[in-house]
Amino acid sequence: MHACRHHPVQAELTRAGSASHRQPSSRLNPADEIKLSLAAGQRLTNLEGGLPIVIDGVCVGGIGVGSGKGAEDVEVARAALAAIGAEDQIP
Repeated sequence: MHACRHHPVQAELTRAGSASHRQPSSRLNPADEIKLSLAAGQRLTNLEGGLPIVIDGVCVGGIGVGSGKGAEDVEVARAALAAIGAEDQIP
């Protein structure tokens, strides 16, 4: 990734929070996205880059990556999962 932008950390926290629901952040139904985000205090997003952290079949949290293109964010998040020995997640 070249020329990454400075990005507020809140967007990555939102991606990670979305992913902690045991599915990639990009899997929210677009028709429900705004309603779910508002109901959750704007802590859910449909942006790519949020993946659940699953170890031995247990979701222990989420990772959120941003600043690149969606596919790049997912690539970085998947590399982080591999680095800690978590199960691979494919959005």
